Amino acid sequence: MMLSGDSLKAVGEFAEKHNLLVISDEVYEKIAYAGNVHVSPASLSGLKERTLTSNGFSKAYAMTGWRVGYMAGPPEVIEKVTALNGYTLVCASSVSQRAALTAITDPRIDATIKTMVQRFTRRRELVLEALANLPGVKVYPPQGTFYTWIDIRGTGMSSEEFSSKLIEKEKVGLLPGTLFGRLGKGHVRISFSTGEDKLNEALARFVIGKP
Repeated sequence: MMLSGDSLKAVGEFAEKHNLLVISDEVYEKIAYAGNVHVSPASLSGLKERTLTSNGFSKAYAMTGWRVGYMAGPPEVIEKVTALNGYTLVCASSVSQRAALTAITDPRIDATIKTMVQRFTRRRELVLEALANLPGVKVYPPQGTFYTWIDIRGTGMSSEEFSSKLIEKEKVGLLPGTLFGRLGKGHVRISFSTGEDKLNEALARFVIGKP
């Protein structure tokens, strides 16, 4: 789910009331569907001064494994983060840094990202269509990213049991929702970041292998 401007405003008011910092993970900012637009908390009045924005190149620029990211926020906080980073990670490799520089400066990249999002949009529709009428399953259309959150409570199985049976019976891997916290109970998450051929095969097995 992508938070709306009104929701972010409410977060800002709560953070200001309790003197809190807001950490905003925006690594999927460029992958959005169905007219959804990413809004950064740091762009809103009253939130900029208390927001730490975390971002990277792994998703939008398909640079998973290059280990390049960045953070922006209040100078006094960033100073401490920089010191901590210096004693833990030191820095990204020079190769990764040059690749990241190209990603944000090459004028051709925007068109590439647009094409990538179009492909993700198509795969998203494939997932929604394939699982729409599956008994005991409710699919949440993702507003962004390349994951789909699925409510499987209607099957009578736990997240772990559902995931285990699907990979044992049909060799289709997904993640139990409980890995993402207690609210993930009764849910699973699948990824559609792979090609359409593999995705279609996995979806067919998902339907055939329904518990």
